[in-house]
Amino acid sequence: MMNWENRCNQALEVVKNSVSAPRFLHILGVVDTAVTLAKNYDLDPLPIKMAAILHDRTKELPKPQQLKLLEEVKPDLMTLKSPALWHAKTAHYLAIHEFNLPEEWAEPIRWHTTGRENMSLSDMVLYVADQIEPGREFYDPMDMKLALQDIGSAMKKILQAKLMYTMQKGQPLHYDSLGCWNWLCTANSRLYEA
Repeated sequence: MMNWENRCNQALEVVKNSVSAPRFLHILGVVDTAVTLAKNYDLDPLPIKMAAILHDRTKELPKPQQLKLLEEVKPDLMTLKSPALWHAKTAHYLAIHEFNLPEEWAEPIRWHTTGRENMSLSDMVLYVADQIEPGREFYDPMDMKLALQDIGSAMKKILQAKLMYTMQKGQPLHYDSLGCWNWLCTANSRLYEA
């Protein structure tokens, strides 16, 4: 049986050597935030920790390397035309093929940029943690308070801001993000409360 705590430490070393120092600090912030949220929602923190460690593993790879990985992933056309989304798909791929993560552990990595309809609680924890970790320029401690009380409301607030930002830049909205927004608006008003 594999010792996943040791695997987390190995993954941290690999990631530390793969990204810039500021990106690594962000990853550590996401790890701490995601583990806090996982414990708050009675999730096993180990899968969330591993996903948080690996979520930006490929973000700073040169575009040719990312494109080569994308050949394995076979993303949809909208993702292919949006380089900012590539790393979620390629990091998900490497989490499975490089670190042998079970699919259910790796799945939150795939959706941490766009979200999707019918997100799992683990998906939501990583998505929210990525946006509210204390190292972010736009950090607001009230976001963590909201996330600890109602992760669905935190998701909705974050996704709305991301959609508005994307529209203001005149860029297309990924249909997974739109599906996530519609799901959040039509699901129970409180998807996951602590």
